[in-house]
Order: sequence, then C-alpha cells, then structure tokens
Amino acid sequence: MSVEDLRPHLELKDHRTIDDRIFKGGGASGYTRNNYNEHANHILKQAKTLKKIFEDVKNKDVSRRYFRLEIPEDHNIWNSEGKKIQEDLMSTIVGTPKQNVVHLSTLFDSFDSLIRQLETYGKSKDHTGKTKFSIIDSVEKIPASEKISIGLKKLIDSNTYQGEALLTLFDDLPRSELPAISNEIKSYLQANGGDILSEGYSNSGKLIRIKAKKDSIKQLAEVFIYIQSVDSVDDILTDSSVRGERIEDSVIVSPNNSSAKVCIFDSGVVKNSRFISGSIIAHEEPFGPPHEPTHGTFVASRIIFGNSLRDDVSKGHLYPDVKVLSVCMLGHDGIGNRREIKPEEFVKVIRDTVERWYKEIKVYNISMNFINKHCPTATIIKDAEVSILAAEIDYLIKKYNVIFVLTTGNYTPANGKPYPLYFADEECRLFYPGESVFGLTVGAVSDRENQGSMTVKNSPAPFTRRGPGFNQFRKPDLVAEGGNLTANGKDFADLSVAGIGGDGCSLSYGSGTSYAAPLVSRSAAKLFESFPDIRAELVKALLLHSCSIKPLNTSSIDNEIITKLVGNGISQQPMLLNSDRWNQNYIYQGIIGYRKILRLPIYIPQALTLRKGRRKLKISYTLVFFPETSRVLKEGYCKAHLRVNLSKRDATGNLKPISNDKSQNVINDKYCSIVRGEKEFSSGVSHGDWEISIELLSRWMLKEQELSFALVLTISDPKMENNIDIYNAISNETQNRFQDFVAVREQQRV
Repeated sequence: MSVEDLRPHLELKDHRTIDDRIFKGGGASGYTRNNYNEHANHILKQAKTLKKIFEDVKNKDVSRRYFRLEIPEDHNIWNSEGKKIQEDLMSTIVGTPKQNVVHLSTLFDSFDSLIRQLETYGKSKDHTGKTKFSIIDSVEKIPASEKISIGLKKLIDSNTYQGEALLTLFDDLPRSELPAISNEIKSYLQANGGDILSEGYSNSGKLIRIKAKKDSIKQLAEVFIYIQSVDSVDDILTDSSVRGERIEDSVIVSPNNSSAKVCIFDSGVVKNSRFISGSIIAHEEPFGPPHEPTHGTFVASRIIFGNSLRDDVSKGHLYPDVKVLSVCMLGHDGIGNRREIKPEEFVKVIRDTVERWYKEIKVYNISMNFINKHCPTATIIKDAEVSILAAEIDYLIKKYNVIFVLTTGNYTPANGKPYPLYFADEECRLFYPGESVFGLTVGAVSDRENQGSMTVKNSPAPFTRRGPGFNQFRKPDLVAEGGNLTANGKDFADLSVAGIGGDGCSLSYGSGTSYAAPLVSRSAAKLFESFPDIRAELVKALLLHSCSIKPLNTSSIDNEIITKLVGNGISQQPMLLNSDRWNQNYIYQGIIGYRKILRLPIYIPQALTLRKGRRKLKISYTLVFFPETSRVLKEGYCKAHLRVNLSKRDATGNLKPISNDKSQNVINDKYCSIVRGEKEFSSGVSHGDWEISIELLSRWMLKEQELSFALVLTISDPKMENNIDIYNAISNETQNRFQDFVAVREQQRV
C-alpha cells in the first residue's frame, strides 16, 4: 500500500445521552418448599453443626468464618440470586465452584445471627424469613475437594506428586491475622513431617508454599477453614535455540533513539554485546545473575530488531527500534547451579516490577510457561480454573494500565499422529499463564518453508498449542512468526526464526512460541509510543482489530480447530497506525457506568450508500475492557460484561437495530473482555449517523461502578473502488466534525 493511500484514524468524542437502566426490584416470594418446618429444621441442624466446627477453631482471634451453601440445581448463583444471598446472609461470596454452589465469608457474630434467624424461620407461624432461606438446600463446611485444584488432584491420583504444594489463604483475611494463621499451619505441617518453605502475596490472597506428604494434603484442606485453595508447584519451561554464525564486525548498528519500551521476564540478557547493550534499559536480577542468558537474549533481540534480523545482518546494517528492561527469572546459586523459581516467587517479582516501572514501561513479555515436568498434562489450562499467575497478570493489567504478552507454550507430538491431526488432542491445549483473560496470548505460525518442512509458510507452526482458554474463551488471541520444523519434527536453521545468541555476537536460530510473542510485544510498545495518552484497552483492541485469518494457510486444518490454533489471526501491520482510503477506523476510549447505556453515533458517508450495486459497505468493530475479576469465582471469574448493539439507518432514514440479524458475524464470549462484530450491508441503508450502543452488565456486586473500555470500529468498502476515499467523504459531508486521532504515521517494521 502506498503512502498516498494512508489516512488518519478518526476519533469519536461525541456520544448521545447516557440512559439510566434502573431495574425494578421484585417482591420475591422465595423458593417454594412442600414443608417449611422440615426444611428449617434441616438447615438449622446443619448450621449448628457448622457453628460447632467454628467454635473448635484453634485460633480464636481470626475474625472470618467460611462455609459452603448450595441452592437447587436449576438456580444460578451467578445472577441476582447470588447478590441476594450475600445481602440476606450478611456474607461475602468468596468462591463459586458450580453455578448452584457458593462459598461464603462472614464474621463469627454474623453467623450467630444467622442461626437465630433460622430458628425464627422454623418456629414462627408464617415462617418468617422464608424469602431468604427457603432457597437454601444445604449449609456446610467447605470440603477439601472444592479447594484442591484439578492439576494437583491429577498429580496425586497419578502418583507424580513431588511433595510440594501452594496454599492460598482467603483474600479477605486481615493482614494482622495472617502471621498467626501461618504459625498454626506450620505447626500442623511439622507434626506431620512437612513444613512451610516460603510465603508471599498475590491479588488472590496470601501464598504459602509447603512441603507436605501426599496423604496430608486433603487433611490440611479440611482442617484449616482459612485455606482457599491448594495448587501444584510447577517449573518454568523455556524454548531452546542453536547458536549460528558469528556476526561480522563490519555490520553497523544504528543508535536506538526509540521511546518504545518492553520489560521481559526471562532468563536474563547477555551483557556487553555491541548489538544489544545500547537497547537495554537495565538488567534486574532478583534471583541472582543469569544461569544461562541464551533464551532471554534471543527474546530481547526479537523485540529490539523484529523479524527482519536475519535479512538486516546480510545487508550489513541493524536498526534497533525498541528498548528492553531485562528481569532475570532464572538465576544461579553460589556454585553455579540453576535456581528454580517457584510460582509464588514469580508472582512477587512481576508485581514488584510493574509497580516500579508502569509509568515508563507499558508492555511486559513473558515467553515462559509453567509446567509440571512429572505430569505435563496436569498443567494444561482448565475450563473452570484460572491459575494464580494468570489471575495476578489480569490484576496488574487492570490496575496499572499495562499490556502483558504471553505464549501458548509448545507441543511435541508423541502419539504418532501426523500434522495437523494431533491438534485435536486435548493434550495440545495451552499451558498457563496463557489463559490470562486480559493478556495477549500468542501462538506461532511458520514464516519459512522448504521441501523437507513439516508444513508450508503461513500455516500454524507444528509446535504451537491451541485453545480454547479458560471458560472456552477464544485463545490464543493472535499469532506471529515463530518458526517451522522438519518433517520428522526437528529444528533446522533454515526453517527457524533468528535472534542474537547467548554470546551476544552470533546469530541464533530457534522455533517456538517464545519467539513469536516478542513480535507482538514490540507492536504493542510501538502503539504506546505512537499514540499519546493511549490506554491498554485500546492497544489490545487495535492489535486484535487489525488481525485477519485470511492471509494464513489453513486449508489442511479442520474448521473447528482453526480459530483454536490462530485465534483472531495475524496482525496486519498497515492498519495499526493508520486507516486507508477503503477502510476508515473510528477510535473511542471511554468510561461507562453500571446499568448505563452509552450511545455512540458513527457517520456513514453517502459516497458508499448512494452508489449502485450490492456490497455497499462493511462495518467491523472490536471492543476491549478489563472488568473486575476474582479467581475463586471459578467460571464467574469476570464480574462484568459489555453488551454491544449496532443500529443502521435504513432506506427511510430511521435507525433500526441489527442485533438480532443472524447474518452478523459476532464474537461475543459473554463475561470475557472482548466483543467483536462484522456485518456487510448490500441494500436498504442510507447515509448519516448510525449508532453503536454499549451497556454495562454485572452478575456480581461491583466495587467499581464505572468501567473503562476502548472501541475500534471500521467502515470499509468491500469492493475497494478507485473513486472511493472514505476519510475525505466523511470530512466533506460532516464539515470536519470528527478529529484525527493522530496524523498519518510511518508504518511499523515487523
């Protein structure tokens, strides 16, 4: 595309009246029971048993008590019933293992009050309180089975448990009470041949890594009501690479004057390299000097130079244009042995780093995955669980307005199935923390091929892992170039992507999703650099909106698997910084209140609607938002959602909603953080203000009554006619009503 065809994005600032969405409260009559006396006695007996358990708690100074409540299977905690239960029982929801099961937190005195109300419910003539209590099927202690993670249970059942586990305490416990709880757990463990190995904090609650016998895990979860979850302790997995030829001294390296910056959490980056050192902001080593900086150096070089390093070396000139902060997560001890980093340590370091750097660095790359070496399938992501690390990443993204770029992890076919049939296997799903809902999870495509390669150029890489992610959400988000393999599954330099080697003076070759993610990180950093005051939601929206599956070669892959492998596709760089004559982007960054509707007018020029023929215009949009989350809510992890509706101006000039139009292609995983839509219009439309409306919904009580979001909406000419220039048409017909988001920018280098 020539520079003459480029146009600025247009900024939407105007919006119509925000309407209050006040839902009338119902005079709920409660759940109908055949015999309220029997029901009351049943619930009261269970509550008194639970009170006795609470009274037997050794540490009497702990203020919170936790219990399990179940309602009928045809009811749903995740709607208004959950909110009502919280209010009626003077409790807080702290977990939902199933849609009709809830874990509640309350004060001991509040539980006493609950028992008195249950007594009144059973004894009073009209069963006072039945609208509160009739829906309850049971009230009990939280069982160990709802605390022990699926992955840890798999390790225990397969006899691959290695003696360590990670406890998370409930996050509403006052900090002042935590030391006494830790001491109590420590005493219990030591009496049973175990101990506490380390302690830390996360957004999910206090973390305690323990040494414990397999038989003690269930007992521990049963004994301590303050334990929220028990998870496996896994190891960091990184990709390998092979050192190639030394880079000639004659190769020139231009100064790096860019303000685009990325932090990488990796194995460390080589020091004193003339190719890289000028682009390094700092080397941070929270776990000591790097054990082996090869992987981190490769990743850093992919961010600094992009995917053109191999060609630029051959041309004799390198152009670094992104800077890197290296945080070494794989240090060594005093005698040179690799120091294994545990998940709770990883959480601590990424939180500390983001808190210190978020004003200067907006993009954070983790080209690492966590895996249990003794049972890898135990660390594949689960439909109903978000890992501690992924939950922490989501928290940091929302709080500090940053982007995290993650990988799907790599898969090595071991069942004899040929490419691409093995992608259908469940074992091929991505590793954590790739299930992070707000993070950008990156898979790999092959950008090179030869007669002996496993697949052709632009196909999903043979090693890339697939989605879906948590709760069947679309993952990966997108793909980038990560290399290819030979037909027998081996690395080969000519099929691999290139980076700088661990010695700092040679090229290195490797294949892996680790080397695809840095390309997305550099694009995100360039967006923050190019657009002042841009928020993380808009960076993510632009990256996803620019994606397309069409350039990829997916002809050999089943349609049901394609989006699970490539997500939204591969980013089309020309559409990130600019629009063009036939594709005009509207940009909006805003805030919406709870139970409000925001109505945004979008102008459609008559240059598109008045012409003859069909396929007059296409509208596509991507909406990104970061709602409140809570890991213990399981499938209810995201607390809020944005509903999007598009309205067209019909042939008579009236606005008409098209939300129920089945021909509209919509990607809308409810209670995810992304909504995408696409619709082509052929007839019955007129120019003028069309409208996209956005409504904030919630299934839980929200701490924050407002939610920020970003929208990218594109008006396209499907026919790309020579006489069409959408930007100029809008400007001429609206008398410059819309402002340029920024001026036309130089295209990014991949």
